[in-house]
Amino acid sequence: MNSKRILLVSLVFLLSVGSALPAMAQEKAREEVQVDLTAEERAFLAGRQVRLGVDVARPPFEYLDEKGAYTGISAEFMAVAAKRLGIVVVPRKEMKWTEAMEKVKVGEIDVIPKVTPSAAREEFLIFTKPYTTFPSVIVTRKDRLAGGLKDVRGLKVGVNKGQIVEASLQRDHPELSLVPYPDVEVGLRALATGECDAYIDNLGAVAYTIEAVGLANLRIAASTPYTHDLAFGVRKDWPLLASALDKALDSMTDQEKTEIKNRWLALKYEAAINWRIVGPIGAALLAIIAFVLVWTRRPRP
Repeated sequence: MNSKRILLVSLVFLLSVGSALPAMAQEKAREEVQVDLTAEERAFLAGRQVRLGVDVARPPFEYLDEKGAYTGISAEFMAVAAKRLGIVVVPRKEMKWTEAMEKVKVGEIDVIPKVTPSAAREEFLIFTKPYTTFPSVIVTRKDRLAGGLKDVRGLKVGVNKGQIVEASLQRDHPELSLVPYPDVEVGLRALATGECDAYIDNLGAVAYTIEAVGLANLRIAASTPYTHDLAFGVRKDWPLLASALDKALDSMTDQEKTEIKNRWLALKYEAAINWRIVGPIGAALLAIIAFVLVWTRRPRP
């Protein structure tokens, strides 16, 4: 093997190791995270199977992919929490989200993974701390201007039926003509074809759907006063599960949370360089390069 090939192989090997080691170290650290539970919480969780009331058509937060798997931002946060608590979660895919909200009141559903806390919902749910927050925005076709809610008075305004933004608008702006749709894609398609004049919903949901479906004639026109937290909602008679889920969320680093959101919303995130790992690798790489250069320039017999 000639000297150039030795140098090339050495560089490829070290660069491969250098890129893999930080990811391996981070993954190992995450697997070793211990959640500090009380004896009561541990006893309650032991062997526990938790039924999830999910929204199967609310991307990028939660939905069923082409294989029928429960996925999305909320699904990933729930998966991390469940793994760290050692519990089994079972998404109930056959029911609508509005139905799940009724069933959690009577103990037939245990957790709503994606829910915005409100005073009305506190009557039957215990909320964890929010794991993410998004504003609600106004979407219009590109040929219409709208600077705020005052500009959609007298227009047909689409909303997602049963979501918190519908209730907020009904309460605060009864003058608006709201048109409920079963999910965000149906609502945005209705807007794109002129069935309604504007659509108001969560920024993450509308931005994801506009891009995924390819609704090129729509744009995010304006903000609203509403910013909605997303949290886990736990049935009222299971406070130990709620406190345990809170601790699991607290155990997640900001980087872990950002990585989950960025996988779905394409926000740029650059992790800081870990010089404790890269430094020794760089030193070894320089040593090999120096050795190869000296070897190739040594006097020939």
